[in-house]
Amino acid sequence: EPTDDYEKEARLQALVKNCPFIIDLVDHGFDDYSYHFVLAFGGNRTLESVYKKKPELSNDERKRLLVWGAYSILKAIEFMLSKDVTHGDIKPDNILIDESGNVRLCDFGFAEEIKESDDDEGITCERGSDYYAPKEAVVYGARNRKSDIWSTGATFYPFFHDYHNFVENYTTLMELILFFVSNDPIKIKSSDQDVLEFFRKTLENDVSCRASHDDILKSTLFDGRIGLPNQSNAISPFLSL
Repeated sequence: EPTDDYEKEARLQALVKNCPFIIDLVDHGFDDYSYHFVLAFGGNRTLESVYKKKPELSNDERKRLLVWGAYSILKAIEFMLSKDVTHGDIKPDNILIDESGNVRLCDFGFAEEIKESDDDEGITCERGSDYYAPKEAVVYGARNRKSDIWSTGATFYPFFHDYHNFVENYTTLMELILFFVSNDPIKIKSSDQDVLEFFRKTLENDVSCRASHDDILKSTLFDGRIGLPNQSNAISPFLSL
């Protein structure tokens, strides 16, 4: 029989259908051996594959990729929250890039329903990948409506740093917890003020100070000087990679 987790994943992904920045669930089912999901095709590349080309990219190219990619994920978060859904596992492997350079979020295995009334204390739930999870998830096993914001910052962080991610030197969960508890600042290798502002707003340990998706989308990084997915004449910088 289908499990409760399977039914929940199917239900929550169905809630966020028809968003241009999220892979649609087309169908789902269960046979004698396993359950399955049928998803709309979102391309054969992930953001993870783009990181392999990072050494070849100029600072300007990295910024254009950040603007296009982060805007897409922030708009996905905006749509999910309008349906009271949090993803819970935003990371490079869960971001697909199609042949036109469109960026879409997939894999709702850790998604949860969270209403605005739940947000003060957050909800207790499983977390996604530790290296992209926020402090409240790693340390307290909790999630709120800004948890996906942290994960978005952590996902795009490698474009501006030598490391694959900012906590890759923490090999155990305890080391990762101690990192969060220490409140050490996260180092960002960029002199671009718009880029620095994006990471300061997203990678904020204190949830009460972490920016919302709406606040971040209003920042100068997304003011249209660099092409955005919602501009009719814009060409995705992922297209050339």
